[in-house]
Amino acid sequence: MLSSSRARSDRFFSSKPADRRILIEEAAGITKYKARRRQTALKLDASQQNLLRVNDIINEVEKQLESLKRQASKARRYRVQREELLGIERVLFGRRFIDLSDRNRTVDARIGEETERERAAGLVLETEDAQLAARRTALYEIETRLEESRGRLNDLTLELDRHQSRSGFCKEQIDETIAREAEARREAQNLAERVAL
Repeated sequence: MLSSSRARSDRFFSSKPADRRILIEEAAGITKYKARRRQTALKLDASQQNLLRVNDIINEVEKQLESLKRQASKARRYRVQREELLGIERVLFGRRFIDLSDRNRTVDARIGEETERERAAGLVLETEDAQLAARRTALYEIETRLEESRGRLNDLTLELDRHQSRSGFCKEQIDETIAREAEARREAQNLAERVAL
């Protein structure tokens, strides 16, 4: 026991001044106090930060409250003006309804007239459609005959081309025969002249 306290005292006297101070503060319980004081200071700083945030929030809410008051005032003015506008619109719509009713009667009369004209035009159109269908049928028949004539013309053209080819070949044969005959006559004349000698 004596040796352990002596070892502590030797360590105390042989240590640096900063280490000695820590040992003294530990012995006196000052270290715990400082730690508590540091924690309290941190909590106090946090509380002050929270208080600043709360003040900022309060300022923001007050600004929003002012904005909401202005909006509420505008909404009240809008409601009054809207009621006035609705009253004016009712009068205008009443007049407009009377005007449109009069126009509607006029339009109904015109619709009746136009319906009758449309019916008459429909009859004319049906007649013209029937005539057009008859013309189309006649045109189709003419086109059919024309196609048949074109087919016959093509056949005749091919036949003519064949005859012309044959005719050309025959002319060549005739020309060759005439040339041979002339050659034979020349040879016969030459032979006759030789015989006469």
